[in-house]
Amino acid sequence: MKTLVLNTLGNDYTEQIKALIKDKEIEIVDTSGMKIAHCMGCNQCWLKTPGICAIKDDYEEIIKKLVETENLWIVSDTRFGFLDYKGKRLMDRIMPMLNMTIGFRDGWMRHEVRYHPLNIGLLYKGDADQAIMEDWCKRTAANIGGHSLGAKALGINAKQSVGEREAMPAITSRAKDVFIINGSPRVAKFSNTDKIIHSFVKGLEEAGITWKLHNLSSRKEWEAAREAFLTHERILIAFPLYVECMPSVMLEFLETLPSERKQPAQLSFLLHGGMDSVSVSVSCKGCPHNSVVALAAR
Repeated sequence: MKTLVLNTLGNDYTEQIKALIKDKEIEIVDTSGMKIAHCMGCNQCWLKTPGICAIKDDYEEIIKKLVETENLWIVSDTRFGFLDYKGKRLMDRIMPMLNMTIGFRDGWMRHEVRYHPLNIGLLYKGDADQAIMEDWCKRTAANIGGHSLGAKALGINAKQSVGEREAMPAITSRAKDVFIINGSPRVAKFSNTDKIIHSFVKGLEEAGITWKLHNLSSRKEWEAAREAFLTHERILIAFPLYVECMPSVMLEFLETLPSERKQPAQLSFLLHGGMDSVSVSVSCKGCPHNSVVALAAR
């Protein structure tokens, strides 16, 4: 079986890719111009049309190639010390390769593989936390029955860790209002994250704290969500864990924000997921004045 490389950076990186991946049977696909949507988490590829994604776009051809692939490499830029949303989006859409049925493998609950194990590797451009990249490859590959091919930097840009920025002063005053972002790609009425948020805010209301919610599943809400993100002191981001990290739609939203705030803010996270992916909450540790609440089914 062959090696498939999904390159989000364009053809300028083809020679570097070939120099780092020396497999004999290799296919490099330039995805930079492809129309690829975010995974919606609808589960139709598990329940309604097994192995077939409900989204009809250019990823359909990629899934067909994955069925005949042993080694998968993602080539991506980086943001926040991790993959950018374009690279993460390619992995979020890989769900048709798995079954919804769950069994124990290596001591963890994992989805059964639909076709065959898939080994995962990562080539990245820019600054990234090498340890997090390596760990993500191992966890992702394990969930698809394969092993990690490693994370390698394109050029001399690998770091042992991403340096933390100087923290803004901590906010010590009592909260009066909280701005909440639902980072799930599911439409709110079908979103488990939305249900968790509305249960969570009952405690805020009992404490006399007001709140406002924006759902990233609706692009119409993004502009208002960006403005609120930059002006509120207390922000809660809630999302499900997709392929060992936040969904690509959440990453895309964060990439649209200005790199600096003019005033301090307390950033908190409410994560939910199953299996061992909940331990990815460590990736939130670099955010100043944050707290993480993680919910998991084990």
